[in-house]
Amino acid sequence: MASMKREIVTGLNVIFGLLLIGWPFMALFTVNLAEDARALQNGYMLAVLLTVWPYPFLYLVALAWSRAALTRNRSRRHAIKIALLPAINLALVLIATVSYWGHCGGRFGC
Repeated sequence: MASMKREIVTGLNVIFGLLLIGWPFMALFTVNLAEDARALQNGYMLAVLLTVWPYPFLYLVALAWSRAALTRNRSRRHAIKIALLPAINLALVLIATVSYWGHCGGRFGC
């Protein structure tokens, strides 16, 4: 059973690591949206920027922390919860992006 949870943590880390492949595209997308000087005055745009840009850092923290939790004989469930931290960020990115899109009347950039 302990091996299964170790595999779950490893799988989550791999999945969220593979999502780093798409991060540069989303980061460039947000930079293009924020080109206008007025864009950063928009709270929705600021929310998108503040949720997209910290993802790599949050992933690395979750990766190191979940690995440390596994090696320190902590609860495996605790390590799984730590490995799921990037999912919270992804949910916030989705919420912020959809909110910005809705605020601009179905267009990106307003």
